[in-house]
Amino acid sequence: MIQRTKASDDFGKEILTYLWDNYVQYVDFFHEQFFIGPHLGRLSGARHVFLMGHGPGSRPIMDLLERRTASVMKVVKGVVQIVGHSTIPTTPKYVEDLAAWYQKNSFVVLPSTHRVLTPTLKPKDLRRHGNLVPMNESQVVKLIHKALPPISEFIKQQLGTQLITS
Repeated sequence: MIQRTKASDDFGKEILTYLWDNYVQYVDFFHEQFFIGPHLGRLSGARHVFLMGHGPGSRPIMDLLERRTASVMKVVKGVVQIVGHSTIPTTPKYVEDLAAWYQKNSFVVLPSTHRVLTPTLKPKDLRRHGNLVPMNESQVVKLIHKALPPISEFIKQQLGTQLITS
């Protein structure tokens, strides 16, 4: 089993934030209006972004949501996480808008036998984990394969008519 360290967790958080800041994030309004025009201050003109994490790779996504809340909520249409038997990252308690946004825009796949799905856990505690989608599969590779059709449906649903009009 691979040992995860604080350094590897920090590296994931830092690299994802760097990529967001330098390749995806919108430029600020002032800069956009007075200097370079829309979408020219960044390398990507992406307006329909989905973030996807797998296992421990889900934690850096939650760190990004916390660190760049406003810009993520503006551009990201959905967050897909396939956590397997890993710990499910939660939204921070103190960022109320983010928790509501994440509940609406997340798709968190986990085995139906995951430890978080116990009858003793309160529904209000589950909300911080996002929109949980339990599947009857315990092997991670098979879980991903089984989750692909529902993930595809989730993405289509999140985009709605935006693909036609944008």
